[in-house]
Amino acid sequence: MTTEELYQAFFPDVLRYLKRFITDAQAEELAQEVFIKANKGLDSFRGESSAKTWVYRIATNTLRDFLRSKSHRYENITKHIPEQELEKCPCESNEEMSAEQAFIRKEMNDCIMEYILRLPDNYSTVLVLSDIEGHSNREIADILELNLGTVKIRLHRARARLKQELSEACILTYNSNNELECERRE
Repeated sequence: MTTEELYQAFFPDVLRYLKRFITDAQAEELAQEVFIKANKGLDSFRGESSAKTWVYRIATNTLRDFLRSKSHRYENITKHIPEQELEKCPCESNEEMSAEQAFIRKEMNDCIMEYILRLPDNYSTVLVLSDIEGHSNREIADILELNLGTVKIRLHRARARLKQELSEACILTYNSNNELECERRE
């Protein structure tokens, strides 16, 4: 696979992934850096994992380095899931959402992402890769260079901790369509 093919195939996914943790402008810069690193390392890519897994590993390591270089953990912790992601949300019914429903869904996504990003890095990373990006546990293990058992444990602990923190900060209920809704406690 050439650098151009890697870029065409994976740039949008890598950019979306990075935007979950940092501002859009920072993500754009980091995504470019990821593909510069991929270009430099393409000759040494042995094919032991898929090209996608390899690029995500570069993206994750680049993101970690970036976050460690900051004086504080995140500059913008209240990231949100982009509007185009809302359209693909599997929990939605096929019916059109009203503007009010879309606003409420966006507010809930903002709130949930805020709490995900408050988790320790090892929890937030596996949670985003699994539950938002849709990677399998095996892919996450390859991306993060962990064994499968560690990924499963981190996911379990991350979900439990997120549930605990959300339940302390929000009132969680199910609506008439059996969809989860949350409202911040005052």
